[in-house]
Amino acid sequence: MLWAIATTGLGNTFFISLLLMEAKPKLPDFLPQNLANTAWALATLGHKDDAFMRALLGEAKLQLPGFNVTDVLQTSYALAKLNINDTEFQRMLAARSTQLGMGE
Repeated sequence: MLWAIATTGLGNTFFISLLLMEAKPKLPDFLPQNLANTAWALATLGHKDDAFMRALLGEAKLQLPGFNVTDVLQTSYALAKLNINDTEFQRMLAARSTQLGMGE
């Protein structure tokens, strides 16, 4: 749902916060694409929620072997746009991008 909101640009901060409250306990059920799309949507909307992003990145670390090129790019974009400095995860993303043959 956040992806749809971000693509329309019709985000409402209160509504987005409610969605994140509902989504947070369900993050372990998200697929890699869902994690990346959620991070991308939040960055596109300019909605920074540190606690939610910590939880999302924690789950992304576990699922990183399943990330494809698009997932890596979307998540990297979100980290940069939201100014999130997670050195460990950024290194993991870089390693995954190398595994996927990105930047060759």
